[in-house]
Amino acid sequence: MPTYSYEGINKKGEKVSGIKQCHSEKALISTLINQGIFVEKIKEVQTKKSLKRWLISRNLRKYLPDIFFQLALLLKSGISLSSAIQTLADSAINPRLKAILLEILSDISQGNKFSSALGNISNFCPEIYINMIVVAEASGKLDDILMNIANYEERKNKAYGKIKSALVYPVTVLMLGMGVLGFLLAYVVPKIQKIFWTAKKQIPLSTKILIVTGNFLKHYGLLLAVALLFLVFLLRLIYIKNLKVRRWVDTKLYNIEFVKQSILARFSDLVAFQLNQAISVTKALELSSKTCWNLALREKVLEMIELIRSGYSLSRAIKKVEFFPEIFVAAVTTGEKSGNLSEILARISAFYMRNTENASMKFISVLEPIFIVFIGAIVGFIVLSIMGPLFQINTFISMK
Repeated sequence: MPTYSYEGINKKGEKVSGIKQCHSEKALISTLINQGIFVEKIKEVQTKKSLKRWLISRNLRKYLPDIFFQLALLLKSGISLSSAIQTLADSAINPRLKAILLEILSDISQGNKFSSALGNISNFCPEIYINMIVVAEASGKLDDILMNIANYEERKNKAYGKIKSALVYPVTVLMLGMGVLGFLLAYVVPKIQKIFWTAKKQIPLSTKILIVTGNFLKHYGLLLAVALLFLVFLLRLIYIKNLKVRRWVDTKLYNIEFVKQSILARFSDLVAFQLNQAISVTKALELSSKTCWNLALREKVLEMIELIRSGYSLSRAIKKVEFFPEIFVAAVTTGEKSGNLSEILARISAFYMRNTENASMKFISVLEPIFIVFIGAIVGFIVLSIMGPLFQINTFISMK
C-alpha cells in the first residue's frame, strides 16, 4: 500500500499535515474530506524515506501508554472507538502523533479493525500488544485490555526508571570529570610546557608523561574519539550480524547472575501479563521471546514451544531444555499444577526484579565513590606533575 504525505486545513481553519497509507491518492483525498480536512497538497512518499518513518514511529512509541489509557477511559464512558481516536487526534500537540492517530482513524473508517490499523504503522505498537488487542476485539473487552496495557507499561517504566535515575549522578560526575581532564591535558599542559623549556631544567618523568599525553590529545584527540566510536560500531555490527558471536556473548552474559535475573524478570512478567489477557501459553512464549534481546534465551524458548506443540507440558519442556534456574523451574511446575501459572510467574518476576533493583543500587552506591576517587587521583597526579617542577623552578630563580 503506497504512503502519502499531505497538507491541508481542518474544520477549525488550522493547518494540518501528516503521513498516511492508502490504496490511491483519490481514496486518501476522499478519506480526508470525510474527516473534515480540505487537502491543499498531497504527494507519494518514496521508499527511501521508509527508514525515517520507521524511526519517527519508534520515537512516538513512548506516547502509547497514554494513548491507550485515554482511549480506555473514553471507551468506558460509552464513546465509540472512532470518536475516541478523533478526540485524541484533535488534542494531540505533537504533529507526528496527530498524523498517526488520523492514519489509524482512516483505516478504521475503511472497515479495518483497530488491531490491523495499529499493525499497519511500522514499529509504533509492539506485536505483543497487537495480539492482545486482537483477543480483546473478539471478546468485546477492548477498553479493559487497553487499560491493562497502560497500567503494565506504567509499572514497567517505574521499575526501570528507578535504576536509570540512580545512574544519573555517577555518570554525570564521570562525564564532567573526564571533560575537565581532557581540557587540562589538551590545553593547559601544553602551555605549561613552554615554562619548562624556558627554564631549561630537568623535567621529572611524571611531567614528561603528562606533556606527551597532553600533546597527543591536542593533536590526535578527535581522531582517537572517532576511532573509538568506529570500533564500538564495528563490534556492535559483528554482534548483530554474526549469530555465532552473538550466541556466545549472550550465553556468557546470561551466566552472570545479575544479568540473568534481569532478563528473567522481564521475560516472566511479559508471559504472566499475556496469560492474564487470555493469550495461549505458546503464543505468550513466542511473543515474549521476540522482545528479549538475549539470543540464548530466545532460542531455548523456541525449543520449549516446539516441545509443547509435540505434546509436552510447559513444566516438562522447561526441564528438558536445561537452561532456567531451579527456582524458576520449580515455580513454573507449581503454577502449572495449581492452575495459577500467571500469578506464580508474576510473583517470581517481582522477586527477580527486587533482586535486580537491590543489586543495581548497591553497585551504583559503590560506583559513585570509585568515580570520585578515580577522577581525584588523576587530577592530583596532574597537579603534582605540574606544580612540583614549577615550585623547583621558582626556588631556583629565587636563589639566583
